[in-house]
Amino acid sequence: MIAAWQGGESVDAVVSRVLKEWRPSLRSVVVLTNAVIDSLETDVMVADARTLSEVIESDPDLRLRIPSLLGVCDDSVFDADLVARSSADVDAARELARVFVPTRAYNAALSALSRHSFAVLTGPPEMGKTAGARMVGLARLSGGWEFHECIRPEQLWAAFARDRPQVFVADDAFGSTEYRADAAEHWAVELDRILRAMDDRHWLVWTSRPSPLKAGLRRIHREHGVERFPQPAEVEVDAAALDLAEKALILFRHARAARLPREVLDAIRVYGWEIV
Repeated sequence: MIAAWQGGESVDAVVSRVLKEWRPSLRSVVVLTNAVIDSLETDVMVADARTLSEVIESDPDLRLRIPSLLGVCDDSVFDADLVARSSADVDAARELARVFVPTRAYNAALSALSRHSFAVLTGPPEMGKTAGARMVGLARLSGGWEFHECIRPEQLWAAFARDRPQVFVADDAFGSTEYRADAAEHWAVELDRILRAMDDRHWLVWTSRPSPLKAGLRRIHREHGVERFPQPAEVEVDAAALDLAEKALILFRHARAARLPREVLDAIRVYGWEIV
């Protein structure tokens, strides 16, 4: 049920009024709000801003599943020493969290990582490949992992530590605009050893446009072979596979982060699907 707000009322007054109106028809009551509730009836379960903040800040797995929550977290969820040891641009990733939407592609990448400790986010430019990979890294950083970005395998090995949990993101692993044979060769030579090193405390995420990825994998299999490389369908995720609701929510979060006027946000909230 959604309560109507009457001008001048405090949050406590609104909730108390609504509970009094609805109580005869309710067997149990849970109040969920991003406001702060100071006093309510003792038999009412309340999840207010303080409670929700405590849950978010205490549960790294929740932040991994819903990394957009990191957009409202303060510095306390990030260990300063871990941030210092990480080579990724943590500040840029935290800015991204304010607009990120955990799509089906993001969830599919998490599933691949949980099974294989390796995932490939692929798709055209500006479809969320890098964003998804960086959100995995940022969420893991908030849970005690180091977060490294690398272009070449030697950068991964330079940071690799068996005794520390780490996530590695190789953005545009085979070239940013077109296939780069030298990049493919670097990964081809080292990939089998790298995949053997990945486990439940070491994850690797590649991002790549489709054409460079296909060319790079052909070269790897043709010239080197990789015993541990999973079937592509198990680890490749199409970041461009967005449905209408996901696109509308992405639009709304960007509009809200840009602090557009309230009437614009209301219009996007109501007509977002038609706009998309």
